[in-house]
Amino acid sequence: MPPLQSPDELSHLIRIASLSQGQWAPTTQPGASSGFSFDLGLASLARAFVPVIKDRNADVPPEDRALVREQGWTGSMFYGEAPGSASVLPLVYAPAALGLTIGRALDWTILESYHLARLVSQAACVLIMALAAWIWRPPVLAWAVLLLPMSVFQMSGPVVDGPSHAVTLLAMSMMMRLRAQPTRALAAATVAVALVLVTVRLHLLPLLLLLVWWGWRGLRLAGAQARTSSAGGSRKPASVGPTLAPVARTLLLSGMTALVACGLWVVWVLATVVDTRIQRPLSTGGVALHYLTHPLDLWDVISRTFTDEDRLMFLADSFIGNLGWLDTKLPEEAYGLLWMGLGLMALLSLPWRDGLRGTAADRLLLVVCALTSVAIAFALMLLTWSPFPTAMIEGVQGRYFIAPAIVLAYALGVWPTAMGTERPASRARPQQASMGSWVGPALQGFALAAFAGTSLWYLASTLMTRYPSWTHGSLWG
Repeated sequence: MPPLQSPDELSHLIRIASLSQGQWAPTTQPGASSGFSFDLGLASLARAFVPVIKDRNADVPPEDRALVREQGWTGSMFYGEAPGSASVLPLVYAPAALGLTIGRALDWTILESYHLARLVSQAACVLIMALAAWIWRPPVLAWAVLLLPMSVFQMSGPVVDGPSHAVTLLAMSMMMRLRAQPTRALAAATVAVALVLVTVRLHLLPLLLLLVWWGWRGLRLAGAQARTSSAGGSRKPASVGPTLAPVARTLLLSGMTALVACGLWVVWVLATVVDTRIQRPLSTGGVALHYLTHPLDLWDVISRTFTDEDRLMFLADSFIGNLGWLDTKLPEEAYGLLWMGLGLMALLSLPWRDGLRGTAADRLLLVVCALTSVAIAFALMLLTWSPFPTAMIEGVQGRYFIAPAIVLAYALGVWPTAMGTERPASRARPQQASMGSWVGPALQGFALAAFAGTSLWYLASTLMTRYPSWTHGSLWG
């Protein structure tokens, strides 16, 4: 995969390069979108690899190929517009920025430093996912979603998608562990991770609201327990553990603080980030006010969006894998096969052995969170990216639904029954080995291995077709 081939990667790389040189906040020049200053040597990447975005056999001039192979860090700064990445919390770019920083410190070329940044970003994603698996075993469906061609393709580049998907997995595993073993430290850490995630993917805001709800409900249950005890009753609510009250209080207070911080972040972005890519007669707030006061207009836009077959097919395909800058499709049979594979993974994720066991309401609430996240993604693109007026919501891509799909996968997986009342399901329970104890995990492992092999085969073969001149050893120019 050549550099700059992921959607909007150039914008992300500008942000990463500026972050590696100490610029945290965007600046705005007159008449331009918000952006960042970066080393002029990075322009060699654009000259050599941007043509490949539009033409797989782009005739890159020999001098540009030679330059990108030899270009080092210049120390001269250049301003580049990057409004898309300016609204993202820079923490998720830290691994890639570290790679660029190391490359510059070692006096590597720009291209070598880029590949190091990409490698460090990939390694960080793997480590985050490994941590998530150690905290709580993810459902097999979550792994399948992360192994889709679109997921792997995005994780291979220094863009925001890979880290945000890994952090989504981590946040969900921490939420499951919090239910099984509630502690104040884990509650605060879970909220912190969720806040980082939401400032990168605002449509996942329902996860923060869910944590606040857990805290509020935990305080109510703890209060009911205290009243029962003070009245001399011997019956305690089964879902209340002895340490739930301080944990719930920490969860509620830290969650409310995180919501305020998230709101301040959104206000700061709206007040400072300028995006001239879409020219509209109204501001984002003006567009929102129009649709709130003209609900029939909003309904017309929504109905046309969700009844357009081509648009729905694009969303479905770009969820599974629409590679490059959304111009490289997998073989047609791959989409149906991988959708069927996801259906099988969903069935294998269900808690057939344990049943719902008192978790039905919370599972349903998590499903609602996932679906609400999808709705928010459409709303955000209507308010920030779609022209005004518009016939349909523009700019929504299927890859935006990968993180909500991970949330949905956890709604279907193995849960503790309630906060503090069940041993963690991610730890092996002492029991006598039997047919039923290993058939399920073995079937899941076999199915996931088959799914991964199929997905990665389609990914690799498609990329080799899309980038033929880069497949046979000419990646370095």
